[in-house]
Amino acid sequence: MNQIVDKISALREKYPSLRTKPDYYVFSAVCVEAHFYKNPENILNESDLDEIIVDGCNDSGADIILSDPDSENCDLVIGQSKFSNRINKDDVINSLNKMISFYNNMKAGHYEQVNSRVQSRFLTLIAETGEESKIHFVFYTSAKASKKIDIENIKKQILSQFTNSDAIEISILFFDDIKKEIETTEAMKPVVESEKILIDETNNFLTYGENAVIVNVSAFSIKQLYAKHNISLLAHNLRYHISGGNIDKEIRDTIKDEPESFWLKNNGLTIICDEFLIDGREVHLKNFSIVNGGQTAYVLHKSKFLDESHDFWLSCKIIKTLGITETEKNKFSLEIAIAANAQKPIKPADLKANAPEQRSFSQAMRAVGIFYQTKRGENVPRQFKPAHLHTKLLDVGKLCLAAIFQLPCKSRSKLSSVYKLEYYNPIFNEKTQKQIAVICKELLYIDDYFKEKFLKKFDTENKDMPDASDRISFAHV
Repeated sequence: MNQIVDKISALREKYPSLRTKPDYYVFSAVCVEAHFYKNPENILNESDLDEIIVDGCNDSGADIILSDPDSENCDLVIGQSKFSNRINKDDVINSLNKMISFYNNMKAGHYEQVNSRVQSRFLTLIAETGEESKIHFVFYTSAKASKKIDIENIKKQILSQFTNSDAIEISILFFDDIKKEIETTEAMKPVVESEKILIDETNNFLTYGENAVIVNVSAFSIKQLYAKHNISLLAHNLRYHISGGNIDKEIRDTIKDEPESFWLKNNGLTIICDEFLIDGREVHLKNFSIVNGGQTAYVLHKSKFLDESHDFWLSCKIIKTLGITETEKNKFSLEIAIAANAQKPIKPADLKANAPEQRSFSQAMRAVGIFYQTKRGENVPRQFKPAHLHTKLLDVGKLCLAAIFQLPCKSRSKLSSVYKLEYYNPIFNEKTQKQIAVICKELLYIDDYFKEKFLKKFDTENKDMPDASDRISFAHV
């Protein structure tokens, strides 16, 4: 349960109003953020949480009430959470039945059974639902899933209570499901919103005007940041961690054998942020990302030789993001990232990694159920592991060159053509991305079917033919 406990701590740091709340209450907030606020465009603030989490006396089993922010039809979500290590089938069924009973009673006008806060929240949101809206009942638990609990059977049993089951949605999430939701949410965050790092001495920093400083940062505080935020810490980097062979080994060996010389041998980190404030030995950062030194941060995080009592320092350049609009800020971040990354070869796809059209195309692909890998080294979430459910820029370019532009030769032998504006712009134009995403989803399925099923069957059926070599070679071109 460590990952969820860490997330509870992180949310308390992020939302001060949660600091006085018990763990089970904050667990509900963790589930809401991870499940319904993956999209960075959906902002979840303290006042939202205060309205969404209705857990308390006389709540009739409704711990969570919200309108799904990703639903076009204002789907009503009613949730209950159980912060515990163990749970059984009856617990799950009873919790779902309790939520359904709450919904039916409220629809029937029995408002007196719940407190005024729950009444107000439910009546406000139910008024926004329409004929096409769904009612989504969600049960969250921090317990591990048990083989004795047949989720699909429970869902069928619950849905059988409704005459129009198409208007009802049931979700049951156990520990691993919630962990997966958290990982996916973190991967989609454009920046880390707020954190602090430790420096070597009080007010020991070198300024460059008002918008940049150089400090000696604690390696352990970077390890903690990576443990808490993972790849979100590298959101504006050109790529996530790429195994560096000898480079990774040299960093590991220095941490193990000569940590006192790490500052001398390592290039350090570059961080961009909206705001920074140095207070004694703490640097407070707002909306920030590491744009150079991602490999170093990753190896620090993985090192068993680095802890609070075995710490050391490395140089860190902190730069305030310039620009007023998001487009201006993204452009500035990209320029700094490109200029700062000279240790490893940068590929054309790296230069596009944080381009606005790539980030929005990633969201368009996610909306149709496809994981779009914008950066080298980015891990594909488990639910997108099948080949037809994940892709990247060059793969999309290859498919589009062949199928949309009808240029199969270019798609095979001159794939770099996709970076030419005459092809790149029509594919990733923000006005048509939704349509392109739908087309790409179909092309990915067809491509995977052709490679994994058709070709294997074709090879088997033609291997004994007189011209087998020519046939099979032609099919594999």
